[in-house]
Amino acid sequence: TSQFVNAIEVRYNMLDYKKAIELGEQLLPVIRNDIAGKTSSYITLTSIVAQTYDKLNDLPKAEQNFISAVDAAKQTWGADAPSTAIHRSKLGRFYDRSNRREGAKTSREESLNIMRASDYRDAIAIVQYLGYLGNVLQQLDKTKEAEDLYYEGFSIARMDSLNNLSTYVEAGQEL
Repeated sequence: TSQFVNAIEVRYNMLDYKKAIELGEQLLPVIRNDIAGKTSSYITLTSIVAQTYDKLNDLPKAEQNFISAVDAAKQTWGADAPSTAIHRSKLGRFYDRSNRREGAKTSREESLNIMRASDYRDAIAIVQYLGYLGNVLQQLDKTKEAEDLYYEGFSIARMDSLNNLSTYVEAGQEL
């Protein structure tokens, strides 16, 4: 199944959106009816199909598939899993791009909260999610809240850089 998903990704990356949709729509029911149910391949494919519909400006189908990807991610990995946060963030990007700022804000906040609470403490991911939410808040004229998130992101990135530098030096590497 993953090789077919890869073929669809190739079509998407080649900007051949119509072929990507055609292949994706053929494969989605097959994966959906698979015994395993909501698999990683299904989630990935649903997300690619959603992004492709977004590129083709078919917003209702894009939204439907983004939501399906989030729902399947919740069922597969759990509502608070970092992998689920990625798909919530994609939904937030869709809402942002379609000028639905409140939906974007909610999805971006949920993504950030998941990343902050998880054991998966990837500083760069948290900094990105802080920036994504900050951008939405700025568009909602919540400048102070956006600035606070940007400063928090800068602080985390700075600490992460210092931690990586000290680990590098401790390992005896030359700069």
